[in-house]
Amino acid sequence: MKQLIIILCAIVSAHTLSARKLTDSVTVFFPVSETGIYENYMDNRTRLDSFARNLDSLGLNPCNKLHKIEVWATASPEGSYMFNRNLSDGRAKSMISWLADRLSFPDSIATISNTVRNWTGLRSAVSADSLIPDRNTVIDLLAEYLSARHDTSVASNRLLHSLRTIDNGLPYRYMLADIFPSLREATIRVTYDRVSCHLPRMAGRIAHAPPSFSDTGSLADGSSFRTPPSTPPHNAKWALRTNLLYDALAVPDIGAELYLGRNISLQCEWMYAWWSHRVRNFFWRIYGGDIGLRWWFGKTARRQHLSGHHIGIYAQTLIWDFELGRRGYMGGQPGAAIWDRANYGCGIEYGYSMPLAKHFNIDFCIGIGYIGGVCREYLPQCGHYVWQSTKNLNYIGPTKTEISLVYIF
Repeated sequence: MKQLIIILCAIVSAHTLSARKLTDSVTVFFPVSETGIYENYMDNRTRLDSFARNLDSLGLNPCNKLHKIEVWATASPEGSYMFNRNLSDGRAKSMISWLADRLSFPDSIATISNTVRNWTGLRSAVSADSLIPDRNTVIDLLAEYLSARHDTSVASNRLLHSLRTIDNGLPYRYMLADIFPSLREATIRVTYDRVSCHLPRMAGRIAHAPPSFSDTGSLADGSSFRTPPSTPPHNAKWALRTNLLYDALAVPDIGAELYLGRNISLQCEWMYAWWSHRVRNFFWRIYGGDIGLRWWFGKTARRQHLSGHHIGIYAQTLIWDFELGRRGYMGGQPGAAIWDRANYGCGIEYGYSMPLAKHFNIDFCIGIGYIGGVCREYLPQCGHYVWQSTKNLNYIGPTKTEISLVYIF
């Protein structure tokens, strides 16, 4: 009898303890090879907004004390083992950073778990999808791997190779298109303790704490956080641009920019002007361009590709000839190949691309670097151009200025 009473007391105590825990969680999905949180991707914005409102309600209750924060992050199987490990780690850090912007907490209560390849999620998704070709073969391979509990790079790579070779890759291509996007994810779970406290009386009634939210495995609105969302991604992949400063100086200019992934883009630009009026000895000749890599960062960049802050490196080449009736200056050799006798340079840049409308940005950018090559001075006399001197050009300073109108596709 005494033992029975002890067991009953333990059960009651365990139930009371669990009832004093309040948890809520959210899962965010990531584009392929990305670690930043894109709120416009799938239904991330809806999930994060709901989770943030729940956190605000929990935090406003003085009877709730933040107990622990858990983060899980993973990647879809197709990347290399080392790349996926860095990818899942970056996704977990992005989730912690997102939470730190909205909630104050000590590092000691936060734990991070990373999975290099989301084999468990893949098995669940394959089991639920009857349309996958060779479905039973895929399930058997995944079950054998997961039951062995040897999550090493060698074993994981062997499994990936096996999945790719089934039926000439037919089931793998299906999974790559229809299942893998839902495996690129990270989840935050926040747990509060309900502590004893005295709530103030309001108009003769006891103020009640906000209602508790869903437990692990579902959102507060009742929807499963493992359900793959259906909203397609909406992020820029490339853009066309023109530098309004060059255009204002009668130097037509056009550029293009391609988003490469992982917040990196490749941009190139070309300008060409060949204005002359021999009677007045007027020359305004310049042609050349630059190519560079940019890294995008900041909140705006996380919401939309090719927007927000960016830093980068660039290389330049140009040929120019300016003469307004007196002394003229020629850089490089007009008429020669751009890669043969042009001036050349390189530098670093910083800029900010500000969204104006759905497809239009205005990009402010300045670059500092080096320009080298040959510069010639001449005088127009009697219908000829008399050479005066040749100098080696070694310029260090601002070499690039942009106020560009950008059309994002």
